[in-house]
Amino acid sequence: MGPLNGTIRCSILWAAAAALAAVVVPGAQVRAEQAADARAIAIPLVQAAPPLDPNADRATWKDAATVALPWDVQHQRAASEPASAAIATDGTNVFVRFDVEQRETLLTQQHTNDVGDGTDDEVWVDLWPNGSSGFFYQFAATAIGTRYEYSSENTAYAPTWTAAGRPRSGGFTVTMKIPVAIMRGNGASAWKVQFVRIVRSTGERQIWSYAPSQPGNNADDVTYAGTLTGMASAPASRPKPASPPSRSHCAIRAPAAPASPWAGPPTQERASPPGR
Repeated sequence: MGPLNGTIRCSILWAAAAALAAVVVPGAQVRAEQAADARAIAIPLVQAAPPLDPNADRATWKDAATVALPWDVQHQRAASEPASAAIATDGTNVFVRFDVEQRETLLTQQHTNDVGDGTDDEVWVDLWPNGSSGFFYQFAATAIGTRYEYSSENTAYAPTWTAAGRPRSGGFTVTMKIPVAIMRGNGASAWKVQFVRIVRSTGERQIWSYAPSQPGNNADDVTYAGTLTGMASAPASRPKPASPPSRSHCAIRAPAAPASPWAGPPTQERASPPGR
């Protein structure tokens, strides 16, 4: 299945994420059990941020909670390759790490942030700071750390956050640092969350929290998302940029900034890209 066009991608994203039978493990080990009452992560509060260098050993994220992505929602079957996501917070930021195994040739064509989404292998995290209601946020990155972000908050969503990616033999690792302050909430400490990995060449779309009956064309439906407890409250409002960009729905802008320092040549930064 090819990548979705921008309009379809944005409309699907603003619909929501996936749930049921989830795997939660404190620390670095991933358990394979799926149970209806295990759809929640109690996010660990860490004193020191885990390393964002994707070359760092997974053991350096031992204080994070780690979950498996066992379900291919696109084909409604068990995932054919292992992938895991780890998550932690220091109260100010959300830290996420994906460790992915991949036998297919990695697709890493895009080197400019927020440009060309929908062509490369990617991972992303969906967050709903208000639980099942309120704004939706998605933070995505490719195997080399090229970043994309979306929100139902507005079509000009262009926050400052960090992602790094590094291909390795048989897969890749991506790390993210997402400030809580770039999201809006109502003070809830229980958020909704979903972790997603997509293999472009096969269309496999792996998720953490799911229902076998869930539609295959939407990994980002809040109806099926898991719960993230122990989070700091997202602010009710965020400072507006001095000169907000003027963009049409899912359009592109162009200021430059380096992306993943561990993934090779510097990349450019833009706002919200066309869809995947």
